[in-house]
Amino acid sequence: MPRSVIPGHLLRIFIALLILIAPTASLAAHPAQTVSGPGPFTVTTIYSNIPGHPTANVPGIPGLQFQPGTGNTHFDRVFGSPNGNWILTALTNSGSTLNDEIILVNNVVRAREGSPWPGGTENIGPIDTQVGINNAGQWVFATNTDAATTIDEVIVMISATDVVTVVAREGDPVPGLAGASWGITLDSASVTSNGTVSLRGTGLTGLTAATNAAIVLGNNVIAQRGVTIPTGATDAWEFFDLESYWVTPDGLTYLAQGDLLGATTSDDVVVVNGTVVVREGFVLPGTTFAEPVALNGIINVHLAPNGDWYVRGGNATTLQDWVFSNNGLLAVRDQPIFPGSTENWSDTEFAACFFLHVGNSNGDFVIGGVTNGPTLTNGVLVYNNQVVIAREGDPVDLDNNGLFDDDAFFNTFGNDDGYLSDAGIFYFVANIKNASNVATGQGFFSIDLGSTPNTVPTLEGLAVNSPINENETATLTGNINDPDQGDTFDLMVDWGDGTVISYSYAAATPFTETHTYLDDDPTGTPSDVYTITLTIMDSAGGSSSDSLNITVNNVPPTAVAGPDQAQVVNNPVNFAGSFTDPGTLDTHTYSWDFGDGNIVTGVLTTSHTYTTTGVFTAILTVTDDDGGVGSDSLQVTISTPTDVTMTAISGHSTPLAAVSLISLLALLAAALFFRFRRVSEQ
Repeated sequence: MPRSVIPGHLLRIFIALLILIAPTASLAAHPAQTVSGPGPFTVTTIYSNIPGHPTANVPGIPGLQFQPGTGNTHFDRVFGSPNGNWILTALTNSGSTLNDEIILVNNVVRAREGSPWPGGTENIGPIDTQVGINNAGQWVFATNTDAATTIDEVIVMISATDVVTVVAREGDPVPGLAGASWGITLDSASVTSNGTVSLRGTGLTGLTAATNAAIVLGNNVIAQRGVTIPTGATDAWEFFDLESYWVTPDGLTYLAQGDLLGATTSDDVVVVNGTVVVREGFVLPGTTFAEPVALNGIINVHLAPNGDWYVRGGNATTLQDWVFSNNGLLAVRDQPIFPGSTENWSDTEFAACFFLHVGNSNGDFVIGGVTNGPTLTNGVLVYNNQVVIAREGDPVDLDNNGLFDDDAFFNTFGNDDGYLSDAGIFYFVANIKNASNVATGQGFFSIDLGSTPNTVPTLEGLAVNSPINENETATLTGNINDPDQGDTFDLMVDWGDGTVISYSYAAATPFTETHTYLDDDPTGTPSDVYTITLTIMDSAGGSSSDSLNITVNNVPPTAVAGPDQAQVVNNPVNFAGSFTDPGTLDTHTYSWDFGDGNIVTGVLTTSHTYTTTGVFTAILTVTDDDGGVGSDSLQVTISTPTDVTMTAISGHSTPLAAVSLISLLALLAAALFFRFRRVSEQ
């Protein structure tokens, strides 16, 4: 199959996924492991606060961008109505905390801190997190304005056509509570389908401290501190928790969390339409739990438009985490994240385990939590207990150009920062990181859960020949499985030795790819295990990953000491060793043991002088960086001057005594020649 150096944007995707994949020990064929990559649905980036990206621009205000940074409130919690209207607050880079906050409604800036609301004269101040909107486009918010401090706390409703109603103002009478006026805190605002506003007020004036808080729907007091006793309890309300008060669009169902008077071990309650449904210190009703809800064990609540309610928390003693609703237990720690999944909910890395639960009018819901999957990929959003729709570590198409080329990945998902419309559009806020797992910002996203999902491709039957020796070739085989017609595929393989290669396939197919391992690494080991990590991505963006291991053995070097040698005592003998090693990346050390008690290290070529006669065995030892040892030897004959040998040109040796005799005969012959010459000349 064709191969190429992996493109930069795919490499960044792969690196983020690679960090998150847990290695497997099997070297034979085995099924694909946990999916990690883009989910089966397309994620759309609505806004981000990453400078330079189009989604960082504040709509309708040229030059203004969303405030950069890695906090959790650059985009705050999103709220919505059943028909898909949405509203949230966000921070901008205006440069001043006096005017950096805005309210976004369906992609339009509808209010800005430091400016008056339409037709108003006082300026909006800091805006509460909880805002609300209905199907008609009426939206509400709570703020502290720049009016006199005795009247500056307000809740305002604005229609789709900018008709403004100040619903509640500090110092104004509280409907339904004779002699009471709104106090210094007004929050938890929401609006029903007919425009009735619901809110929480504390510090009410004209009442005693024991009765000066209430939750109100229009002109009706739903519950009052020190007065209202919920059904199933014997004590009245003491506190109503901030932003834990919800009303359905039809105004017929309300949910509130807070504390009752009485023992602190059992005072935290969740109340629906005046009846306690979950209580601290009591076992969750209808469950088989042995332990009661823990002290401070109720974490948060949610009320869906159809009246379904959701609570998450944990039990005493075992600290068992759960998501509970009027339909029973929806999720439990240590249980599969959906039926048939091998991935379980876990609180090992996040003590609360779950961080989000929202539902719509159709009974659909999304649960967010942390699993026992690999670190950095174990934060998930699960739809209807059926499918993971987004996962920590998934790549993000930040500029919506259809490519994952922005070095952006989901980092963490915001606690309760999600809203699900009746059409199945899920809006959520998440933090963003880069391929190095460094947090870079925050974004506001949507997923169309009503669209036809892409089937995530999987890898099956993975196998590799193992073990192999260094500088040998591994053969990797497997199958791409994807029922979607027309998809093409990119397979990214990290061979585990620093080599990452992309292979392209025109269809789901069996594949065979090879790679040569030059060395076993790290050093100091006779063999090493490399994790081969594969990520398969289809042309629709679906991705899954798998891994398997291969063992690469070190091969020791082969030493060559050279031919035997002979020399006269006290004369140097020259040694010239060499070696071979298939591990081309190995480093080596050398030593010569000359056989006479002397050793030299660090050289292949050297000389040594023997001071005694005899036959010595010189040994060359070559050691590689993984402990592999090769050695070879030669014999060195050392003689005295009386019996030493000379090496002739031919390479043969002649005894010194023979040399002396030849020299004497040569001198005698010369003398006879000169004597004969003189005789001849006479």
